[in-house]
Amino acid sequence: MAAVCILSKLKPALEPALESRLLYTALHKTFLMATGHNSQHIQGMQRMTVEYLEATLRCLLATAPSLARLQFIGQHLTLWLQLEDKRDRATAIKITTSLLCFAVSLLPQFEVPQLGDLVALLGLCISDPVEEISRQAKEALSHLYKILLHQKGQDIQEAKELWPGSQHQHQLRRILLYIDLATMGEAFRKILSEDQRRAFAQRALLGIHHVTLHVSQAGVVLLYAILGQSGHLMGAEEKEIPVRVLRKLLILKCFHQLPKELQRHSHLESASRIPSSPQQPHPS
Repeated sequence: MAAVCILSKLKPALEPALESRLLYTALHKTFLMATGHNSQHIQGMQRMTVEYLEATLRCLLATAPSLARLQFIGQHLTLWLQLEDKRDRATAIKITTSLLCFAVSLLPQFEVPQLGDLVALLGLCISDPVEEISRQAKEALSHLYKILLHQKGQDIQEAKELWPGSQHQHQLRRILLYIDLATMGEAFRKILSEDQRRAFAQRALLGIHHVTLHVSQAGVVLLYAILGQSGHLMGAEEKEIPVRVLRKLLILKCFHQLPKELQRHSHLESASRIPSSPQQPHPS
């Protein structure tokens, strides 16, 4: 991992493909270690390896602080965020959150369309049944929101509250989740570019077609939020939200149709081409 950081500073810079392969190797070794044996010694080594990787990624970002650089690193983490093993997901979200927290201090200035995909993917992670993964996904999104606000020239101290669910503790956890997802999606819709919103929508569609129900439901809420249609799900009666979400999910996933309020939306022009389910990460 130290080699990745040192080589990233070479002039001229490494070819992107070579740097990508080196970064993949460092991540792969870390995740293998993170899911290893359970002895006290090995657990200590696991923690050190993850901390070392976090430092390495911060070094990589600091050498060229930009959203493009952040996206380059983030692409290597997105597949790990989607794996079945909860230990892999927990490690990936911890590293992602740490990186975004560091990125806030750098406040990069460049815009890339794929950032919308990362925002939506972290949104899907909020629905993770592992509470710590869900919590860290929220924290990561809060950091990313501040970065984008700064990019737009807005005061990050006056950032919109992304997680209003804490104000509705009397409601069921699932309803709180939907409220949080809708509020987050609407907040990002106001600051993401057109291309970023389109990438967000495509990731939400991928989530809808996920084999896991909680991911599919989260995908529905995120899709409606990024398209400015979350009112069709939220409504006046909060207790009816889960029913509305399931109805829309049935239309989208089982009938393979768009509800009428989403038809002819520009961000869904390529909705018929649903990406395949995530596979085990492999070097590009």
